[in-house]
Amino acid sequence: IITWSGSRPWANPDERFPEKDLSLRQQGTNAFIQFNPSPDIQLDLDMGAQLSCSMKIFVDSQASPLTTNDSKSHYANIITDVYGIKAQCAYQFGYQETLGVNLWDYTYVNLDTNLEYELRLGDLSIRPGISYRKAFYDGGFIGGAHEIITKAGSLRLDYQVMKALRLVAAMRYDQY
Repeated sequence: IITWSGSRPWANPDERFPEKDLSLRQQGTNAFIQFNPSPDIQLDLDMGAQLSCSMKIFVDSQASPLTTNDSKSHYANIITDVYGIKAQCAYQFGYQETLGVNLWDYTYVNLDTNLEYELRLGDLSIRPGISYRKAFYDGGFIGGAHEIITKAGSLRLDYQVMKALRLVAAMRYDQY
């Protein structure tokens, strides 16, 4: 696993591979809650967390392409449909580290939100929507903390011309 240069290894094998016989260890939990008090009100909530350690080919550090990666993450996702107004909010955060490789650890936080409403006029469906996304990463290999924010608006038209034919047109504007 380790390349030797003269009498010294290029990497610390005990730090990079603390469990040499380990290929993958993963633990996780998920919870799902659905609440539908009426046909016009539906709520779904999903939550979860994971903790894993894996040996894989990830970063070629001149000593070995194999690395050990630790990962810890959590998520929550809520989807609602209340009288035709559909909303979704997803939140994920975590930490990743490549053991023994300097600067290859990072934290991340991702937030995604969407809001839509469907208006029906006979055989025509009009669905305007807006969305917001924020992705934040902080790690040495990307030069510190960075975030990307995207805002968008969309419009979809769906017309049922006849039973076997639909015309669909959509547009979306993203600002990032």
